[in-house]
Amino acid sequence: MTTDKSENKTQHLHILMAPTEVDAIDEWGFKNRIRTRAEAIRRLCQMALVFEGSRDDLVEAYKAIFVASNTAVDAAFKALDGNEVSSDVKAALSAAWETHQELMAAYSLIRSIVSIPADLKQDGELERIFEEARDLAERARKTFRERRKGLHPDK
Repeated sequence: MTTDKSENKTQHLHILMAPTEVDAIDEWGFKNRIRTRAEAIRRLCQMALVFEGSRDDLVEAYKAIFVASNTAVDAAFKALDGNEVSSDVKAALSAAWETHQELMAAYSLIRSIVSIPADLKQDGELERIFEEARDLAERARKTFRERRKGLHPDK
């Protein structure tokens, strides 16, 4: 979906929304310095359309990175199994393992977030879906932050 900035906005839509949805849009617009509710809704719709078109690719690309990292870490540990290694090699392996753990946490967060739009496509009570999506995303963010903090206490 591409929109020419010079394209006139001539289409009017009338939609009904729950007060909590309108509040969330207004808060998002304020945080992002969007002047009007209509512009905030338009931008959120544009973002959703872009995201919907690329979310499977995002998950697959990140999964490929994760698998490659896992393969590299496993190969390194197998190559060193039973062999004496220097402290520099041990430090490098430790750093690689920490990076892999961060990738694993980030992958979980991405999978959680990209599953939200699929839930919205299903029939059901929209407010319940939003609440579950917010809870899922917050749990995933919390887990990611905790894993990062465990790996890097100074962050």
